[in-house]
Amino acid sequence: MIDEELFIVCMGGMGFVIVCILAYIIIKDKDTYKRVSRFETAIEAITKEIYKIQKTQQQIQTDQASIGFMGDKDGAKYDANNDKIQALNKKVIELDKDIDLLKNHYDEKIISLENRMREYGHFSSTGGDVDEKKIIDMFQNGFSIDSIAKELRIGRGEVEFTLKLANIK
Repeated sequence: MIDEELFIVCMGGMGFVIVCILAYIIIKDKDTYKRVSRFETAIEAITKEIYKIQKTQQQIQTDQASIGFMGDKDGAKYDANNDKIQALNKKVIELDKDIDLLKNHYDEKIISLENRMREYGHFSSTGGDVDEKKIIDMFQNGFSIDSIAKELRIGRGEVEFTLKLANIK
């Protein structure tokens, strides 16, 4: 009698712990999703700003080319403005590189999260194990390792491993 009651209490406790762990995972997943969406929104806003800056830069360069050679006073202003434009252009290029790095980083994070979620059974697999032939064909057709990983929604390491086993890379 006591053993059965103790067993029932232990099983109830273990069930409670499992429910708590699942609730924690769900809460963390929602938090991660919110963060990723904020990053995506910020990246889109930055991309729009870069586009506007590039358009403005092209317009200024077109205007400067149409004006042609200026006098000494105007020439100094032109040189100062040209230096500012070049500095802005360098910053735009740096921002573009940073955005690409962030995008790749968060794409990998998303793939990692999706793989974790598959382990917990929340998502169905996109087709079971990824076909090695598909990875090899995509690589031979000019796809990069990153683009293969994104397309097939698998980790970059898995793509590299498959290519290494096939003695392709």
